[in-house]
Amino acid sequence: MLAYSKFDFVAGEQVLIADDFSQDAIGEFAMHWNTNNKGEVVAMKDNTKWLKLAQAGTYTSPNSKMLPENFTMEFDMILDLQTKGYLYPEMTFTLFNSGAESPTGNTVFKKLHENKAVVMNFFLGEGNNTRSTLATYAKHYETFKTAVQTVKVLEDNYKKPVHFAISVQKTRFRMWINEQKVYDMPKIIDDQFNQLAIAVSSSNYKDDELGFYISNFKLATGYPDVRSKLLTEGKFSTTGITFDVNSDVIRPSSLGVIKEIGTALQSDPSVKIRITGHTDSDGSAATNDALSKKRAEAVKKALTDIHGIAQDRMETEGKGASVPVAENTSPEGKAKNRRVEFNKL
Repeated sequence: MLAYSKFDFVAGEQVLIADDFSQDAIGEFAMHWNTNNKGEVVAMKDNTKWLKLAQAGTYTSPNSKMLPENFTMEFDMILDLQTKGYLYPEMTFTLFNSGAESPTGNTVFKKLHENKAVVMNFFLGEGNNTRSTLATYAKHYETFKTAVQTVKVLEDNYKKPVHFAISVQKTRFRMWINEQKVYDMPKIIDDQFNQLAIAVSSSNYKDDELGFYISNFKLATGYPDVRSKLLTEGKFSTTGITFDVNSDVIRPSSLGVIKEIGTALQSDPSVKIRITGHTDSDGSAATNDALSKKRAEAVKKALTDIHGIAQDRMETEGKGASVPVAENTSPEGKAKNRRVEFNKL
């Protein structure tokens, strides 16, 4: 986890979409996504659900509203790759504007080609040969393209979950893969868009010889001013601190938010806080109460171990699912309820 101590991604404040495919049937395509090929929801050994992507397929996210100038996008991928001597398929992420088209309609794929804004290509390989480029477009024309860069973090994690995080702040575009910042471009966003498309090219491999999986898609808006909210307003609540399923193990991608809190507390050593954990309603009340307390304790420990905040400046409590801020009937609602709150004492 210490590898992520300089990770500076901070998730947006307001969750718009969260999809872990928990409401989808295994063996069926995800109900809120779209494709021009095939795909199916599968269960892994830890009972988490993932959408398996097929070669020569494009997959679009479940969003239609235009994104504001500040937003974040996150998702996990598993690239189950093992070479048999052929080139791996190319993987492409495209941010585009589908306009008024329905996310689940077939015309959305025409809009993908007409209104692409940011395109990231990943040329997957072995032996430190995984590379990437980023290009921007306006009215069908390429307006900018980066040099080719090596992205070894992907091939180092074949067969493991890899976390992708994107942050857009007005014209600035940043992208992280696990702890590594892959892109940080200050002035490349020229227009609004509303969708992500993930495409996998074709190859000489058969579909059962490799696997591309996606899960834990999360889209959020805004950029939290942690210092102002915590030190001036006296309260900061975030869904950006996440944990392994049914666990108090902090996911490394949460450490950007924890860093912001640690920096705020370092700036005023007189401030003491209460850390409160909250869960969704899955599971029993007793289990959730205990889990939320353990998660608050884990955050306290991270603030002490990584950022040197004295333990006697922090107290913890767990509220379980007893104080929801949204209905627990959808992935978005559950994601809003799985939060950590910080209150100034």
